[in-house]
Amino acid sequence: MNRREFSTKLVLAGLTIPLIGRSASATGADVDIVTGLDRPADAVADLYALDAKHGGAALVELAEARLSSLLAQLKQITLKPSDEPFVYSVVGQVNTAAAWFAYERGDLDRAENLLKDGLYAAHCASDVGLRLQVLNILAMVSRSLNHPAKAVAAAQGAIDAGSRADPQLRALLSMRLSLGHARLRDAHAYERFKGEAWDLLGMSTGQTDPSEWFRFFGEEEMHGLEAIGQTFLGRHAEAADLLEDATASMPPRNRAYYRLTHAEALARSGNGKHAIDVFHENLPLLTEMTSARITDKVRDFAGTLHAVPGDDAFQTRRIALSLIGESPHA
Repeated sequence: MNRREFSTKLVLAGLTIPLIGRSASATGADVDIVTGLDRPADAVADLYALDAKHGGAALVELAEARLSSLLAQLKQITLKPSDEPFVYSVVGQVNTAAAWFAYERGDLDRAENLLKDGLYAAHCASDVGLRLQVLNILAMVSRSLNHPAKAVAAAQGAIDAGSRADPQLRALLSMRLSLGHARLRDAHAYERFKGEAWDLLGMSTGQTDPSEWFRFFGEEEMHGLEAIGQTFLGRHAEAADLLEDATASMPPRNRAYYRLTHAEALARSGNGKHAIDVFHENLPLLTEMTSARITDKVRDFAGTLHAVPGDDAFQTRRIALSLIGESPHA
């Protein structure tokens, strides 16, 4: 089939990428494609930046629109074999971003299905970094679906697949594994993999991957994840201590989430006054977030205030529930 000479732009729902080349000729010659991207992650860098500031719950449809646009336009051209890995990586990046935003919305089944497609794209691209990114998110989704054993398997699979990856990335995966074991109430395994994660982070050059999805990860995030593991094990005072000074430089979405985790840990460890203070300091940031995880965390924090005496606790609980559109009398 004759296809027209090709010189146009690939439009990905809010992102225009130059796509220069020519379509396959009648002789079946393959097309040369230059996507205009320096790296596959550039296809969703702007979306991850918005997610870090405000949460990703409102970004699912935009990411999926980019994915649909990309797949539809790629059907019109024939790629050289040498171009295919890069293009599959682009597809996988957009797919995985959509999965993450679905997770942020709380649509876990949707996220899980998107991640399966992301794994396929990573396989086709032979992109180990993308595969590890997918498995990292899959571990989080599995944990949220109350499948801690599956979360452990995903994190362990990522570690096994990424044995040559940068230590900073392996540190994140080790912490995911640690949290999975904490959710299973295996304190020994939690401590073991947490220690390995800190060791790996200490070996890192800090220059692993400039992709926006990974920029959140460093020492502060490690302290935050460690604190979450402590809460799974019922060690709320220890979690509160870890989070006392751990959020200052976090991106806004993560800062809002971990401050709520801090407030909840304080309340559960008997320090209700400090918990209330932390919540109110965090309140302006919370009003800017669109994240089901943060909504759930606000609800959990409000629940802890039942055990805190005094009018301050009652009023704070009312404010917290009002923030997520729920009534304190429900």
